[in-house]
Amino acid sequence: MRRNAIFYLFAIVVMATSCSAYDAPFNPQPLLTVDEAVEITRNEATIIGHVNDNGGKGLSALHFQWWGSDGIKYVTPSLDQEGGRVSCRLQHLNPGSTFTCQLRGSNGRVEIASGEMQFATLPNVLPTVSAITPLAKGPASLIASFVIEDDGGEDIIETGCHIRNLSSGTESKVTANLSLTDPANIVVTMTGLDKMASLEVTPYAINAIGEATGTSVVISTDNSISTTSPGSLSQLMGDGIAGYSSLAFSGPMNGDDIRTIREMAGIDFNGNTTAGSLIHIDLTDINIVEGGSNYIRSRATSNDVMGYGMFQNLDKLVSLLLPNSATTIEEQAFLNCSSLQSITIPANATAVEQSDGCTSLNTINVSAANTRFKSIDGVLFNAEATKILWFPLAKQGDYTLPPTVTEIGEYAFRNCHITSFTMPSNITEIGMGAFYGSSVESVILSDNLATIPQATFQNCSSLRQVVIGSAANLIGNYAFDGCPLTDIYISATIPPVSYSDTFSSSYPLLKSCTLHVPESSLARYKAHDKWGKFENITFY
Repeated sequence: MRRNAIFYLFAIVVMATSCSAYDAPFNPQPLLTVDEAVEITRNEATIIGHVNDNGGKGLSALHFQWWGSDGIKYVTPSLDQEGGRVSCRLQHLNPGSTFTCQLRGSNGRVEIASGEMQFATLPNVLPTVSAITPLAKGPASLIASFVIEDDGGEDIIETGCHIRNLSSGTESKVTANLSLTDPANIVVTMTGLDKMASLEVTPYAINAIGEATGTSVVISTDNSISTTSPGSLSQLMGDGIAGYSSLAFSGPMNGDDIRTIREMAGIDFNGNTTAGSLIHIDLTDINIVEGGSNYIRSRATSNDVMGYGMFQNLDKLVSLLLPNSATTIEEQAFLNCSSLQSITIPANATAVEQSDGCTSLNTINVSAANTRFKSIDGVLFNAEATKILWFPLAKQGDYTLPPTVTEIGEYAFRNCHITSFTMPSNITEIGMGAFYGSSVESVILSDNLATIPQATFQNCSSLRQVVIGSAANLIGNYAFDGCPLTDIYISATIPPVSYSDTFSSSYPLLKSCTLHVPESSLARYKAHDKWGKFENITFY
C-alpha cells in the first residue's frame, strides 16, 4: 500500500512538471519601438524602428504601417533589420499634414506592433527666387536671367520681372513663357524700356501660396533713335544725317534704314564717300526685317539676318553692337571694316560666318545670353569649345589652341597673322581653306589628321615648311597653291590619295620643294602617279 502511494505521488510530480514545460513559450515576445521621424520635408520623412527579441528566434517579417487624417492605411514592403534596427524613407506625402506610424511584425506565432508615433510634414511655402543677373543690355532693353531655386512645393503659376522707374515711380512687368522656360535658368527679354532712366528690375515667381521676389538690379537706359515702322529712319533723321559720331537705334528696320545708317557712317549706296561721321553704332535694340530697297547692290534684308556686305567698306567704323534679335551673321557682313576693333555675337545668334578685311579686329566677344558660341581670349568657338570658328585678324604671333578643340572650322584662320602653328594631336578634322592667305611660315599638322581638304593653305605666301602626320590619307585640290614651300615632311607610309590639282600652284612646287618620306616608303612615293612628280624625294 505504501509503495502504491509513493508511485502515485511520483506520477503526479512528473505530470505537473510536464505540463509546466509545455506551457512555457519557446520564444519570449519581441519588443518593437519607433523613434521620432527625421529628415522631414514637405513630401518625405524617414522613420526608424528597433527590434528587441529578448534572445529568441527573432521576427520573420517586419514592416511599417502608416496613415494620415483620412485613416487610409499604407504598408511598406518587408524590411530587413541590421543589428535590431530598421528604417524606411516615406515618399509622396501630403505637405502640411500629420501622419501616424507604427512598426509591425510576426514571430511565427503572434502579430505584434509597436506603439504609435506621429509626425507632421512641412507645409508648402512661397517660392525661392535667386538674384537677377543681366546678360545683355541695349539702350532701352535688357536680357537677364534668374533661377527659381525652390517652387515651395506648388506649381509655378507665373514668373518674370517687375520693372520700376526710380524717378517717376511707374511700374510694369514682363512675364516669361512658362512652357518655354527652365526653372533652373529663367531668361527674360525686356524691350521698349523707359529711355534715359534708372530702372529697378526685380525677378519674381508666383505659386498657389503667393508671390516671392529675388534680389533686384538697377540699370540705366540711354537714348536712341527709334523707328515705329520700317523704312522711316531717313525721314526721322532729316538734315541731321551727318551730325553724329555715336548713336543707338531701336525699332524695326528694313533695307532703306540700313542704307541710311550706311550713309551716316560715310558710304552711300553707290560706294561713294558721304559727309557722315558715325563711327560708333549700337543696333542692340533694332529688329532687321525684310522689305525696302537693297542696302547694297543685289542685297536685300531678311528677317533677323545680318546680311552679306551689310556694313562692308565702312572703314571708319570703330565699334558696332549687333541686334540681340539677329539669328544669323552671314559671310562678309563686315567686309573691309578695317577700323573695327571688336564685335559681340548677340544673344540669339545661331549661325556665324567670318568677314575678311577686318584688319583691326582683335576681339570677338559672345553675349552671356548666347548658348551656341563661346569666346576664349577673344577667339570664337562653338559652345563646347571643340571647334574653332573665327580667329581675329589683328592677333599677332604664335597661337596655341585650347586642349578641348578637335576641329578647325572652314576658313577659321583665313588671312590671320600667326607665323607658326603646331596642331595638337587631338585635332582630327579641319575645314576647307582653314589657313587660306594666312602669314603662317611653318605648320606641324596633327598626327591624327586624315584629310587635308581643298585650299587648306592656299595663298599662304610665307609658308616654307609643312609636317604631315602618319594618319594622312587624302589631300584635296590646291592645298598648297601659292605657297613657296621648300620642304614637306610626311609620316604616312602609304601615299595619301591626291587629285589632279592637289599640287597645282603658282609656285613651281614640284620642282623647288623637297618631299621627305619614311625610308621604307621611298619607292612607293617615287612610283606614285601624283607624288612621284616631285623632282626631289628623299627619306628621313
